[in-house]
Amino acid sequence: MNYLVASPGRCGSFFTTAYIMQHKNIMTITNDYYTKTITETSNLSLDQKEEISVDEYVVLHIHHIPLIDYFKENRQTIIIRRNPVEIALSHLIARKTYVFHFGDIESQNVMNLNKYIRLYKDVKFRLQLDEFINELFKTINWYIFTEKLLDQSIVINYKEAIDMDSINKRLNLEPHPRPHDFILPVSQPFDKWNRIEDANFFKRIGSEIFNYYQFKFPQIFPEEDFIIDSQA
Repeated sequence: MNYLVASPGRCGSFFTTAYIMQHKNIMTITNDYYTKTITETSNLSLDQKEEISVDEYVVLHIHHIPLIDYFKENRQTIIIRRNPVEIALSHLIARKTYVFHFGDIESQNVMNLNKYIRLYKDVKFRLQLDEFINELFKTINWYIFTEKLLDQSIVINYKEAIDMDSINKRLNLEPHPRPHDFILPVSQPFDKWNRIEDANFFKRIGSEIFNYYQFKFPQIFPEEDFIIDSQA
């Protein structure tokens, strides 16, 4: 089985991708893994697209909608859902710290968890309302644009995406006999709402905007998959 893991980012897709790859023994976590992980760019040449489209030994990890459309054929597509207010806030914190993942995984933008705690345990971030709202709408639109993929995909929520047992259940994988051998990212150590100046204001504004879209598109934004959480 070939897989395509798709999300707007900050949804646990990196964890899901790393887990599937190691569970299926498709590829180890090395620099080669990241050459096959398409997360931040759509500027691929036609030759690169053709090479990846027929590659049977990689789990594709994609955020960009045109690339999802291009690569979804002959792959089990996994769509990950998370509250867009959480995603927007998580994106902005990651950009301000230049840290996107934690753990002992070879990648760019990965930091040791203890170092991150030392650096940011007393820090509060100041956000601009326009950048927060822009990020929020970007995420909401991602889910609206990918509605056409839902019927042909396995759809999981954020909590399932970062839990090995849930991934096994949803993807019909046998439990691995040595789950402690996996090299996986770990969660943000702080409740991100406690790291934001005027957090209640941003949560209120973001929730008011998202609630409108959740009411308008209940089939896209079911309440159980879009709750407010605290991890980044």
